[in-house]
Amino acid sequence: MKGADIYTVDRIVGDRKKKGVKQYLVKWEGYPDSENTWEDEKNIFSKELIKEYEESRKGSKSSSSQMGKKRASTGKTNRKHLTSKDRAITNEWDGLVDRVVSVEKNRATLVVWLLFKDGKKGRFPVSQVHIRCPLHLLEYYEDNLVFCEDGKGSTK
Repeated sequence: MKGADIYTVDRIVGDRKKKGVKQYLVKWEGYPDSENTWEDEKNIFSKELIKEYEESRKGSKSSSSQMGKKRASTGKTNRKHLTSKDRAITNEWDGLVDRVVSVEKNRATLVVWLLFKDGKKGRFPVSQVHIRCPLHLLEYYEDNLVFCEDGKGSTK
């Protein structure tokens, strides 16, 4: 398969209805704001991000574009300060993910490549995978675990 057809959503920064279809303005992880796109609700896998966005909107019901920009800039800060309770395991991708393909170190973080049941591949931060499909990640780790005997390491 050439190229990944699934991208990681950083946060949702706006919403609208177009021809009766609910759409969200998506900020993509690793891309500038100029690359934000409108996506139909059905095309966003992370229902948790939609929920976070909708809850943040309840606090301020203003629909001015200036308020929209303010919410977008504070959204990332709110995500950084989530407690472990707020980051509860959802397993929301268990039905969508076939398996973990690989885990790579990207700068200082781990990145997980997932193969979805529809054949598409996606690259996600390990923190998202911990929440959305932890058992698949655990299976991958168990399958690739190497035991050392007598203190001697093994190179796989």
